[in-house]
Amino acid sequence: MNFIKNIIRNIRQKTLHIILSLLTKKLIMSNKRTLIIAPHPDDETFGCGGLITQKIQNGAEVFILFLTNGEKSLHTVPQKELKQIRHASAIKASELLGVNEDNIQWMDLPDGNIPRSVAPEFRSARDNLLNIIQTLHVEEVYATHYLDGWSDHIAAYELTIEALKKSEQDIDFYLYWVWVWYYIGIKQIASLHWNNIFLLPIHSVFYSKQKALQLYYDSKTPLEEPYMGNLPKMFLKAFDWSYEVFEKVEYK
Repeated sequence: MNFIKNIIRNIRQKTLHIILSLLTKKLIMSNKRTLIIAPHPDDETFGCGGLITQKIQNGAEVFILFLTNGEKSLHTVPQKELKQIRHASAIKASELLGVNEDNIQWMDLPDGNIPRSVAPEFRSARDNLLNIIQTLHVEEVYATHYLDGWSDHIAAYELTIEALKKSEQDIDFYLYWVWVWYYIGIKQIASLHWNNIFLLPIHSVFYSKQKALQLYYDSKTPLEEPYMGNLPKMFLKAFDWSYEVFEKVEYK
């Protein structure tokens, strides 16, 4: 069954490559002050590694906000140990992309349980996020896509859009793909807002992104399990493509 599902996912990924190449425009990067919101350490590199490096090379200031520490990525390792190791890996990977540690922030929300819009804790988390956005005076914000499959990734979208609605600043909002590649269905592909989706070529910085991802891959337990978790091969295969996908969202 998994073999058949992987064949379908492989066909779907290749089909998406063709559709995206035909229907989308190139993302014209700005030099605006930018915040990347990542539910877990590694999401920023998977979805935005090329964007981050190119923005910094072009003179933009980029901040990364990790909503969690990824402390539940493995059941075989104590959460305290996972938190420390994934925290350190995120800093090293971010530095490989060009982001120094001073531009990295953490919200310390619970891994696997970032508050969704219906949760009692949602308002407090949203207000904390809004405070960070306003304090950093960013002009562009990037968060995970609402079709990303995992609850934490959808929660990151919900927190961000609700925080931006309350902001008095004029901020551009983009979504980036991480798990969309793995989970999106045919009906969801048809329902995407294609006029607002952009491709970013990352050929010139592809090696830097892969090097940062490799740092995450190489961080392993004594039992040779990646601290980032055992991710499906078909998920990882999506990031062999030298493009990144972004959707601009109007929220006001």
